[in-house]
Amino acid sequence: MKAITPQHGYTLVEVLVALAIISIALTAVLQALQLTTRSTQSIKMRNLALHSASNTLAELRLQRQFPSPGTQQYACPQGMYAFNCEVTSAKTEHSKFRQVTVRVTLPDHQQNFAYLHGILMQP
Repeated sequence: MKAITPQHGYTLVEVLVALAIISIALTAVLQALQLTTRSTQSIKMRNLALHSASNTLAELRLQRQFPSPGTQQYACPQGMYAFNCEVTSAKTEHSKFRQVTVRVTLPDHQQNFAYLHGILMQP
């Protein structure tokens, strides 16, 4: 009579438990990657919006414009985004200076992607 030798290996239950743990871990990793991708895109968009605001303020300075108090709209595209720049100028205590605020938005969003404050001097 032959002696029964114990078999080595995993049971079906052990394999299913291992697969369940691996699938939960992979789901968490994929969600983290998706969040990282969205964050990166948001940072890129905000960075480009800040460049648009900076460019708009620099154009006003280079053109030696001295806007009257109020709000004006400018198209200020940057990269693949068609940003709108809203330039608000206000009087200051000194009549030869204007406080200028540039707010950058997208046409279909009300969210502000960048703000930039500056001072313009009368030429």
